[in-house]
Amino acid sequence: MTIIHKFEPEKEKKENILKSRKFAGLISVFLLGLVLAEIWAANSLANFGEKFSEINNLQMSLEQENLILENEIATHSSLQNIASRSGTLGLSSSKSVKYIR
Repeated sequence: MTIIHKFEPEKEKKENILKSRKFAGLISVFLLGLVLAEIWAANSLANFGEKFSEINNLQMSLEQENLILENEIATHSSLQNIASRSGTLGLSSSKSVKYIR
């Protein structure tokens, strides 16, 4: 018993076209996924840069405010300032110091 296959070029041609279309479809879906991933990464990077810039500006302003507060503390705690304020409150330096044992 012999099995004979007929050569059908149109059938093979149709199968090749379908395979190439499926392959092209898969490639296009893959490329679309890559493009979407690239857009997402660029967006995330831009948002991160903006937040980093805001945090950096906040840090600079807080450091400047700390310097201002340190200067105010230094002015208010200077010996000359404390002596003048104690004088206005009626306090004076003691002339004789007595120690209790």
